[in-house]
Amino acid sequence: KVAAKEDELRQAFQIVDIDQTLKVTMGEFRRVIETFIFPLTQEQFDAILAKIPGTSKVTVPYFEFLSRFAKPIRSLCTKWSNIGDSSHTRTLSQLESLLREKISKKLKHFIKTCRLFDYNQNGQIQRHELRRILEVNCFKMTDCEYDKLWNRYCICRTNTLNYKEFLQYLGINLDQKKKRIMENQDSVQNQNFSPESKKSQSKLPSSTTTGYNLTKIHLDGIAKDFREKLCAVYQDVVKAFRAFDVGRSGFVSLEYLKSVLNTFIFPIRTDVFQELMNRIKMERSQK
Repeated sequence: KVAAKEDELRQAFQIVDIDQTLKVTMGEFRRVIETFIFPLTQEQFDAILAKIPGTSKVTVPYFEFLSRFAKPIRSLCTKWSNIGDSSHTRTLSQLESLLREKISKKLKHFIKTCRLFDYNQNGQIQRHELRRILEVNCFKMTDCEYDKLWNRYCICRTNTLNYKEFLQYLGINLDQKKKRIMENQDSVQNQNFSPESKKSQSKLPSSTTTGYNLTKIHLDGIAKDFREKLCAVYQDVVKAFRAFDVGRSGFVSLEYLKSVLNTFIFPIRTDVFQELMNRIKMERSQK
């Protein structure tokens, strides 16, 4: 198990080891092991500690643990040095694109790492913890880059952030497995259609609107609920817009608008969001 998850364990230990001492507390060590491998009884945990050279009453040298149960120490040291500094300041769009690409490749591991810092199990992690997770799992960021990223996604301007909401707003699908199941079901249904039904469906008029399949009654109900909830949280929404609109131009991006509405009103599907924008005649600015 340890050998198979050596990379995940190494990165998790590095994230917890803020001072880069190559040691973590016993509590941190156990939390990493139980998050990425399996829960341990006290007897099992003590047996593992007994096999790790250099373990004290307070700390555990995790490189010794990995050397003992996984790969040689030099492999660990080599991979540690791969975490380099960024040579130039990237734009917010570039940061988002790079993060999406890297996190999507190891989403399960990323969420497990976030859980290490979710002490209250409410989905919230602190600002410095998220930065540490991103820099170890993805890439280093300058203070300026991280400030831009944090201010974009921490709408309520607190020192904590819901990491699952962060991933969703970043554009990462947290329900990929469910999506694949739905696609398979759709495929089966299509195979069960008779040639006559397929032919009749092909004659239906196509629409360029993404919300074409949404009924008017359904949209009317959503629009009504939307207005009521918007009135109830109006002040919070205005504050969120002002926080993003530093130049006081009166404009925010559609992506940010959608994230604010998702946070303060209710989660909105992309097609529903576009239909609502069409109803209130929301147009894109050229700015």
